[in-house]
Formats: sequence, structure tokens, C-alpha cells
Amino acid sequence: MHFLAKITIPTEGGNKFVSSKNFNERMDDLMSGLKPEAAYFCVADGHRTIFALVNLDSAADIPRAIEPFWLAMGANVDLIPAMTQAEFGKAMPGLKQSVEKYGKSMTT
Repeated sequence: MHFLAKITIPTEGGNKFVSSKNFNERMDDLMSGLKPEAAYFCVADGHRTIFALVNLDSAADIPRAIEPFWLAMGANVDLIPAMTQAEFGKAMPGLKQSVEKYGKSMTT
């Protein structure tokens, strides 16, 4: 299942992390454990932030993927379920069913 991971790094923990002698190696290790399909490093809400698209086979993979970010820098991690366009297409029958059952009652 695809997730959009938003990894928000608090200033104090981030400062310690980026100031360490082996910063590059530690970041490479964290990202290789996360195994993102894509990753973007930016500033969001005033904090160092990583947005990464990850594919996890099961809920049991969540600790392996995100626990290192909590331990290494005290990051806040949000996992947002996400779908590819093809997956969204497969969801159409269920979506149509919901619209037929509930959509009319919401507009009347």
C-alpha cells in the first residue's frame, strides 16, 4: 500500500542530527530503510521536512520504516494512505456504490 510520509524534524533534534560528523551516512541509512519511491526535502510549517512516497506491504512494515526517524532525530511522522491513478480506477465501483447510496441523501 502506498503512503505519503510527512517527516517533520524538530529544530533541536534536527540541529544535533545535521551537526554530527557522519550526517550524510546517517541520512543515507535512514532513507535506505524507508525505501521511498520518491523523496523531497523542504521546509514546511517552519521545520525541516521530508515528503516521501513509500510502499509498505503490510502494517507490520510501519515500525521498520519510521521508527528510525523518531529515534535518530525525534521527528514527527504522518503516514497518509495514497493511491496511484490505477489504484484509484480500481476503487471506482466502491465509490460509485457509495455515491448511489449516500450521495443523494446529502443533497436533498
